[in-house]
Amino acid sequence: MIPANPQDYLHDADRRALRDLKRIPIFDKICSKFIQLFDEKIFGITDMASKIRLSEEQVPRVYNMLPGICEKLGIKEVPPLYLELNRDPNAYTYGDKKPSITVTSGLLECLTDEEIYAVLAHECGHIACQHVLYHTMGQVILNGGLELLGSGSLITAAVASSLKLAFYYWMRCSEFSADRAAVICCGKS
Repeated sequence: MIPANPQDYLHDADRRALRDLKRIPIFDKICSKFIQLFDEKIFGITDMASKIRLSEEQVPRVYNMLPGICEKLGIKEVPPLYLELNRDPNAYTYGDKKPSITVTSGLLECLTDEEIYAVLAHECGHIACQHVLYHTMGQVILNGGLELLGSGSLITAAVASSLKLAFYYWMRCSEFSADRAAVICCGKS
């Protein structure tokens, strides 16, 4: 099977919004500072301590969907898949070099297997489209992480609003590309 090429399903709005995000003054400096301070291992340790890692032995009905999705999307290494005990239906992906996927117990309770498959394919779409670092960075910034640049600085005040708006917009547009990845995996047109 020839895996799908993310460039073929990357949505134009996603491309434009990311290009615009990167045009914001000092965006490159914010990225390099974030990468310098971001410790992916801490997220992994937190996942292992507070979530259930799914596998062929642990909730195999859900985990076994993931390798085939990764193959269809050309993701070489199957990402860790975690179950978060949370009644709210949700799924998310974060990380950088070793992204992971989390689904909540509420999501598994309210969706059919076919719908869970589509959600996992959507999350893998973010990995295949290389959204994960920027999504992680966006979540940190949107949750008050601009302090990384120094609280109260003139630079922070000048770019904070436009950076937040640009991240919100790009993150929303990136969902279009991830949805397209899910459609490819589900075989729908």
